[in-house]
Amino acid sequence: MDHPHIHCIVPGGGLTFDTKRWISSRKKFFIPVKVLSRLFRGKFLAYLKDAHEYIRRFLMHVLPDNFVKIRHYGILSNRNRKTKLKRCKEILGVSIKQTKEKKGWQELLLELTRKDPRIYPSCRHGRLIRKELLSPKKDKCIEMKKLVA
Repeated sequence: MDHPHIHCIVPGGGLTFDTKRWISSRKKFFIPVKVLSRLFRGKFLAYLKDAHEYIRRFLMHVLPDNFVKIRHYGILSNRNRKTKLKRCKEILGVSIKQTKEKKGWQELLLELTRKDPRIYPSCRHGRLIRKELLSPKKDKCIEMKKLVA
């Protein structure tokens, strides 16, 4: 029962090389899933009876060291996703959503709690503004105690 094991998204078409047109595939362009699933389900159940064979087949899915899984390819690859999907939507006449500007943690906290973390807590009039981010420093007294001990 040797077979390639892949999970993939098949878009049912693709862009031309010049990215000016979308070429759709035939209606029944993919493999006959029902026929293949019945075939492999029967073979798989037969192999389940033998634990060693089951473990061997399971471990065949573990990638060797220094191998990388390819997560996306083609129009869904990380390098092309934003521009290619936008172009596909333009060609197919699908509306392109306008992305909202991401809110910072201060705006989100204000929406959730109705308390603005930027308002100075004692007088409630002034606004807190970060001038500088200070990193924690080691306590010299603790360092000296370690040296003496």
